[in-house]
This record gives sequence, structure tokens and C-alpha cells, in this order.
Amino acid sequence: MNQGVIPKCRLIAKNKPDLVKKLLQFFGVASPEDWQNYYAGMEVAFRRTRSSN
Repeated sequence: MNQGVIPKCRLIAKNKPDLVKKLLQFFGVASPEDWQNYYAGMEVAFRRTRSSN
């Protein structure tokens, strides 16, 4: 919302279905189950350097 990707709205029960729809569109999936199948299993990998530049 802060970045303008999805419209700003109050987080109340009345607005949640539309918010979920907008979020699913943003992530390019059709349903919460599709989101779960695609994104929930992702892992992050990174390295830290000991350099203190």
C-alpha cells in the first residue's frame, strides 16, 4: 500500500476480500491455494562476509 502497488484501504473485514484479490493479482496467482503452492515453499539463501569495509 505504501508503495502504491495496491490501493490504500482500511484493514477491516469488509475490505479484506478485495484486498486479497488485489494481492493475488500482484503475485500472479489465481487463488490462495496457488499462492501457497508456489510461494510458501520458497527458501532464502545468502552469505555474509566477515570484511568490515
